[in-house]
Amino acid sequence: MKVTSHIPGTVSWIELSTTDAKSAKTLYEKLFGWTSVEYMVGEDGCYYMFQIDGDDIAGMYTLSVEQVKQGMPTAWLVHFAVENADATTEKAKALGGKVLSEPCDIFEEGRLAMIQDPTGAVFALWQPYKHIGSKRIKEHGALAWVEIATKDLNRARDFYSKLFGWTTVEHDMGGTPYVVFSNQGVEVAGLMEIQESWGDVPPHWLAYLVVDQIDKAVETAEQNGARIIMPPSNAEGIGQWSVIQDAQGGVLALLQPVTAPQAA
Repeated sequence: MKVTSHIPGTVSWIELSTTDAKSAKTLYEKLFGWTSVEYMVGEDGCYYMFQIDGDDIAGMYTLSVEQVKQGMPTAWLVHFAVENADATTEKAKALGGKVLSEPCDIFEEGRLAMIQDPTGAVFALWQPYKHIGSKRIKEHGALAWVEIATKDLNRARDFYSKLFGWTTVEHDMGGTPYVVFSNQGVEVAGLMEIQESWGDVPPHWLAYLVVDQIDKAVETAEQNGARIIMPPSNAEGIGQWSVIQDAQGGVLALLQPVTAPQAA
């Protein structure tokens, strides 16, 4: 469905930083049916705006040589809408978060800050001016859910609950706790603890995008260079989900809901 604003404390945008925008563009356009618009940023930079029928869905840019040298990985960054990026950044600091990028205006589009939570997961704050973020949610090719995996569940729960005013409910997922965050009574994000069996997985936020046919989506992803980290699996009452990693390292989850919407 189309949206014209995002409630503060909810995810509003996802953005890919990558070492190979051409390869990533091919994969995601074929996978989700996205089109893209390119904007020149400075003399050498290019920002890609992925769209569905002209509505902005997600962004992408190529990491600079300097960013790669500094160790910045190919990754999808989750942005949360806030009323005041400066005030929320200060609050994150007080709660033990690390500011990776101080609040700054992105032209006339909005104000951006990047934060690393006390457990190591990175996310962004977005105070909208002209650009609200994603203009569609919960349909084929659009965002459906976000989830943080961390090595310290209780610390992460405390940090985000205080930062965004979220409430929490803990569920037992076969012996593993799964926390659901709610914002003003609406479920907005999940939280789980990284298991030893996962190997050397760092704390991270994971975005779930809707697909109408998950088996077809996984096949398309593989045909375009992606690796299937988690093959399609059932989540009772929710649908089928899978996790993919593009050829440069960007990780996304795919979700075919119980009642799957059809692609436009």
